[in-house]
Amino acid sequence: MIETDQELLKRRMEELTHENESLKALLAAGNSKPKKGLPEKKDKKFIKGVETMFRTTLAGHLQLSAIADNKAHLMISINAIIASIMISSFVRNFTDIPHLLIPSILLTIVCLVTTIFAVLSTRPNITSSAPQTGKTDLLFFGDYTYLSPETYRESMRETMQDPEKLYNSMIDNIYLQGKVLSKKYRLLKLSYTVFVVGLGLVLLSYALAWIFFKP
Repeated sequence: MIETDQELLKRRMEELTHENESLKALLAAGNSKPKKGLPEKKDKKFIKGVETMFRTTLAGHLQLSAIADNKAHLMISINAIIASIMISSFVRNFTDIPHLLIPSILLTIVCLVTTIFAVLSTRPNITSSAPQTGKTDLLFFGDYTYLSPETYRESMRETMQDPEKLYNSMIDNIYLQGKVLSKKYRLLKLSYTVFVVGLGLVLLSYALAWIFFKP
């Protein structure tokens, strides 16, 4: 029996309706299932955030260390130039300006102390003895160089296999870097303080010597 166009169209519409109902049922069933992918996405975002935090902190520490070293080098250069000029000039003209002896000595002392603090701020902070057992920083060369290659390799593999231990190691390393930076900037602050205060006292002593003790 040959179907007419109307019957064929009607049957096709019924098939499409049935397919739509089946598709809706599948979508409803899929939406009712727990979305297992969400926790994984959240975990990935969390891990990425932690890695970004560590990366940013370490980069900041390196940048601050470089800035402190540049400031220390600047203080060393300035005070070395001032001290060398003062010593050479004063030795040649000592007989002509004896009243400026004390201010010149004071300026030399200020430059020397300032330079000492600046040099100390750039001195590497490396222990001269092996760290205690269990307190070795595997991320700092000053600690792990006391270990044998086999011991260091095994310790690093154990750390990488344990996420908590890995994060603790990175946190400890950041903390130790912060302590080094704190000491560096404290010495640098002393260097700048001695230079500024000492320079003011030197200028005052020069003025007093020139006014009251000029022959």
